[in-house]
Amino acid sequence: MSVRLLLFINVNSGGGLGQTLADHLVSDSTIKIIRLPKEFNEFKKLNKSILYNKNLKVAIAGGDGSANWIVPELAKFYGYNSTSFRPPVAIIPLGTGNDLSRTLNWGSSFNMIDFLDLGERIKAIKNGEIVKNIDLWNVNVNETGNIVKDYPMINYFSLGVDANIANDFAETRMNYPMLFFSQVFSKLMYVPLTLFSLFGQPFLHQFLSGSMIMKNNKLKKLRFRDESKTFVVQNIPYIYGGADLVKDKKHRFVDDGNFEVITQGGALSLGASHIGINLGKQLGQAHQLNLHSNKEMCYQVDGEAFKTKGPTSFKVERLRNYPFLYAPEHTGPFFGL
Repeated sequence: MSVRLLLFINVNSGGGLGQTLADHLVSDSTIKIIRLPKEFNEFKKLNKSILYNKNLKVAIAGGDGSANWIVPELAKFYGYNSTSFRPPVAIIPLGTGNDLSRTLNWGSSFNMIDFLDLGERIKAIKNGEIVKNIDLWNVNVNETGNIVKDYPMINYFSLGVDANIANDFAETRMNYPMLFFSQVFSKLMYVPLTLFSLFGQPFLHQFLSGSMIMKNNKLKKLRFRDESKTFVVQNIPYIYGGADLVKDKKHRFVDDGNFEVITQGGALSLGASHIGINLGKQLGQAHQLNLHSNKEMCYQVDGEAFKTKGPTSFKVERLRNYPFLYAPEHTGPFFGL
């Protein structure tokens, strides 16, 4: 039988569930498994009859960081031309936040009990028909000393308090990996880290300036409220593991070439967003953003945190888009959000 599913599995995700998933599916001849990170480049060496099979689907078993890594590489490989063949991407959520998976209706997590429903899930991916393009963005980071970096963005880009928490989370996971043995315990680790961030965080107006090109192509200078401590560019409906910072959802789309720009307060404001209380301010929709920070700070792209060493400029621009596969509505109880 021909390969119908190209499955990228981050074997380190989900507290070992990635490797278990690979072991469950390795004997299925219709699935080609690429184990991440070691085998990443192997997909480019596959026979063209597989890579350009018109029925081919792609699934990424991992977190938002895995998707942020794989999807831009698929876009480079297959091209950005929407009229050319580009296999759509589904998600099996093995990460902590899994916001892209929520957006595509593939669920908020994948646990041991979900192996009971694995056959149905794989079948739904192989036979999926609901495909929609989602905008991809590039975050250009230019630090003092000519350190220039480019990061692809699918979900969001942010800086301030939330990025500080994400950076502390990443450092804690690196230093104490034994504490992150499951998705549940990984999420619980955010609680003490958030409490530590309640005090001593700077306001945006103390270190940040910039402008954005709005949806109507007008240039708008950014002005921050006195209480704002977090700056967010949001591209898809979910952020921070299921929250949504956007109040006006009527004119928001994932494929219109625009993103939402929002400012938030500190940790308490971010916490409120998880229970549906949006205390932030929407600055509008834009398709290009320029920022400058006058001090060292933390920022994050799709949940991956980074720390600058001094004054830094940021520029967010559209890369084009890539097709994603949405789950059908009748996929069963384990696909719920």
